[in-house]
Amino acid sequence: MSIIDEIRKDSFQAMKDGDDNKAGILKVAIAELKNEEIKRGDALSDDDVIKVLRTLVKSLSEAIEQFKAGGRQDLVDNNFAQVKALEVYLPQLMSREAIVDIVKAKANEIGAQGPQDTGRLMGIVMKEISKKADGSLVSEVVREILG
Repeated sequence: MSIIDEIRKDSFQAMKDGDDNKAGILKVAIAELKNEEIKRGDALSDDDVIKVLRTLVKSLSEAIEQFKAGGRQDLVDNNFAQVKALEVYLPQLMSREAIVDIVKAKANEIGAQGPQDTGRLMGIVMKEISKKADGSLVSEVVREILG
């Protein structure tokens, strides 16, 4: 079963169970996926679905930070539950330590010396681990390592 089919099935089940928060975010995810399909003019692969879901999770996570700053714990809890509902469909991301190991290995491999090599190193690392790691975390690690 594809990820989209799983989301649709789980959305229907959440509606039956009366879990409005989960049903709502899954409906949003389905709408985002449909919009992406229309934009591309073709069915989405599971990799494409994962990219769309990661974008949605990232925007929810950013909203959580804003709600925390605004003292709105109710909205923090709501968005956190929505993030957890979507993370079920995403593969586990690599740990920071694993990313550091890969970035160091690739930096040594290509002879990266400093900040001027950031773009080249990022390209090589992301080509290898793009589906397994958060790009902003990889970028942070690359900048730390290259100084």
